[in-house]
Amino acid sequence: MDGIFIDDPVLGDGSPLSLSVLTLLDSLSNSTEEQCFSARSRSTVLQGLPFGGVPTVLALNFILWLFLLLVFSCLRKAAWDYGRLALLVDNDSLTSLFYGDQSEKEKSPSETSPLDAENKDVGFCSWLLSIYQMKDEEIQSKCGIDATTYLSFQRHILVLLMIICVLSVAVILPVNFSGDLLGKHPANFGRTTIANVPKDDRLLWLHSIFALLYFIITILCMAHHSIQLDYKENEKVARTLMVTGIPKEITDPSLVIKHFHEAYPSCTVTGVQFCSDVRKLMKLDLERRKAMKGRLYFTTKAQKEGKIMIKIHPCSRIFCCRICGFEEVDAEQYYGELEEKLTDEFNAERSRIALKRLDMAFVTFQDERMTAT
Repeated sequence: MDGIFIDDPVLGDGSPLSLSVLTLLDSLSNSTEEQCFSARSRSTVLQGLPFGGVPTVLALNFILWLFLLLVFSCLRKAAWDYGRLALLVDNDSLTSLFYGDQSEKEKSPSETSPLDAENKDVGFCSWLLSIYQMKDEEIQSKCGIDATTYLSFQRHILVLLMIICVLSVAVILPVNFSGDLLGKHPANFGRTTIANVPKDDRLLWLHSIFALLYFIITILCMAHHSIQLDYKENEKVARTLMVTGIPKEITDPSLVIKHFHEAYPSCTVTGVQFCSDVRKLMKLDLERRKAMKGRLYFTTKAQKEGKIMIKIHPCSRIFCCRICGFEEVDAEQYYGELEEKLTDEFNAERSRIALKRLDMAFVTFQDERMTAT
């Protein structure tokens, strides 16, 4: 450090100062490298293991994955019936009840036996096979188009990573092993990287070629995923408008059709659906479905374990001892009676919907262009 502060301001050819600066920079570089290596050597994590301990970490991750898979399978087995009943989606919506018949995909949960799913899901880890055996149409009918799109993206990602992994292990890894810049010690993980290949080795071109190849494969894989996205806009929704301010006294759709024909002669109305207040109906429908699922669950469980008794008092969840005196009832009978009661209330409320008219309606036109006028 003292060599930089010289007394003579005139350096002549300037060589003493330049040598001092170079010496300083070299000493700083060496000290930095020594600090880095010394800091690394003080770490005792995975020291002395082959290839820097990476295979050991992968093995530990695989064992942990198997353990979590086992735990998930146990939890899923314990909640089997809840999961299968949850797949019985509430497809018989209020829309289908009011405006159309139910299709094959819109069966009521009461019309779909829980034994149908049981044949597809037997065993401890049979759900792993079901993941690959389920068709997209079945997933979409149970979980919707968003679930189908997400799972399709995940499948493409898995295929892409598998291709990259196979090519890298089969080609790139042997190329990196062919070098000798980092020695032959098996504990050196750097032997598996491009840093082990000499700069004048022609095999380095394989890294550039395969990087471009991976990019092309990724583009093709994502393009294939995008092509499979079959987005279909509901044509009827696109040509339907919500009209407000309709007097509640008007109950005849022909009056609305006549009004639009007189006000907009170029527009042709094909359908009118008046809106009603269905908040109470939806609440009753939700409670009815819960009771129905409870009945289906205990019916299936009773076939295996016999008659099941439950306590229905709200405080029985807190005071679960027998000395509290809470009455026990047959679970299947209780939920069956509750479902019947809620179904009667639902039907009664449904018959009163016409009296709960709102001042709005959905008007469907013949052509989508008519909605812009």
